[in-house]
Amino acid sequence: MKKIISSIVFVMMVVFASAQQQLAVFEAIQKALQNNYDIQLQAKDREIAAINNNWGTAGRYPTLSFSASSNNEADFNEDDDFNQFRLVGGVSLNWTLFNGFKVNITKSRLEELEKLSEGHTAVLVEQTVQSVIMAYNSVLLEQKKLDVYTENVQLSNDRLEYEKMRKELGSAVSYEVLQAQNSYLDDKSQVMLQEANVKSAMRELAFLMGEENTSYKLTDDIEADTVSYNQEELLNIMLNGNKNLQNQFIAISLAEKEIQLAKANYHPTISLNAGGQVVDMDRNYNSGQEMSSLSSNVYGNLSLSYSIFNGGVRKRAVQIAKIEEEAAYIEQEEMELSLTNQLHQLLDFYRARKSMLKLADERLGVARLNLDISQQKFKAGTINSFNYRDVQLIYQNAATAYFDALYNLIDVQTSILRLTGQMVNEEGDLIR
Repeated sequence: MKKIISSIVFVMMVVFASAQQQLAVFEAIQKALQNNYDIQLQAKDREIAAINNNWGTAGRYPTLSFSASSNNEADFNEDDDFNQFRLVGGVSLNWTLFNGFKVNITKSRLEELEKLSEGHTAVLVEQTVQSVIMAYNSVLLEQKKLDVYTENVQLSNDRLEYEKMRKELGSAVSYEVLQAQNSYLDDKSQVMLQEANVKSAMRELAFLMGEENTSYKLTDDIEADTVSYNQEELLNIMLNGNKNLQNQFIAISLAEKEIQLAKANYHPTISLNAGGQVVDMDRNYNSGQEMSSLSSNVYGNLSLSYSIFNGGVRKRAVQIAKIEEEAAYIEQEEMELSLTNQLHQLLDFYRARKSMLKLADERLGVARLNLDISQQKFKAGTINSFNYRDVQLIYQNAATAYFDALYNLIDVQTSILRLTGQMVNEEGDLIR
């Protein structure tokens, strides 16, 4: 009967596993980038900035308009009353030929605004990529811990069965059996709690991907590259590749464009106004007399205007624009200093966590060997159950500490990649 039940459970597990959809970390990132609401909203802003970036918005082209009107009136006088109907139609063209190069400056400013929108998109993509990578590895971390706890439960169960057998043979007392059973129940409850942690981590990953499906089978393993970073080289990469810093460079460029626009107000404005008009008029007198006329005219005029004095508005606008540019440069210096400090801290953490991972790996190897030896000694009766339990817990703590150290190293590596701009390219696309 037990064999039949085991076979049924095995078949159900195989069916469930086959129903699970496999998911690699890159696939999880792609899903998140596709479904992330903030990125979708930023994409709309990016589209708007691209649409605005044209010469028409900058004011290079003339405006052409058509107008038509109908004027009807009844005139009452002493000689002869009449009704007059007047229809006027016209086309007018207005074109600013020169306004201090504002058109070119505005077009250049629109290009910078489009780049800034792309830069904001890249920042959001970086945030999403980092969050997904860490959420993916968080699931792997909890699964690895679950494997450790499950192994520990099996060891506790083996110990319990061994103590029960010894009691039946008369070489163990009920106290030892109860201690073994208590350890088994403690480990079992820990497994149940860890199963909930795995589900919670998987649910967080699904949330970041914008999905409700949590039955994925993760295909990538939790691992980190223990590389040696060159601090000066990494600093240069960061100063050239950090997305927030690149956006600040664009902000400085926009501030420079504001100064140019403010100075453009010191130049005169030359405009062209041209058009044509057709007038059709009919007048009907009460005496029966009728009068009609059809006239047309065209015109073309050039105008020049220059503001001689406007209360110092232009001067103050230039001063304010220059102050804003200085503030932008100050923000850049502050950002560079802050980013440099962050990079140094991350590198310090990386070196420390790399060493901690090495120590955790050695500790785990020693704990594993000690557990194997202690298991043999326990069954041989050379150590008691309390000593064996201590060794068992030491192994469990060493295994979980190893995976925590691995996860922490991945965390700091991911932060370094994001800080140095090595996650997303200039177009905001993921660097695989």
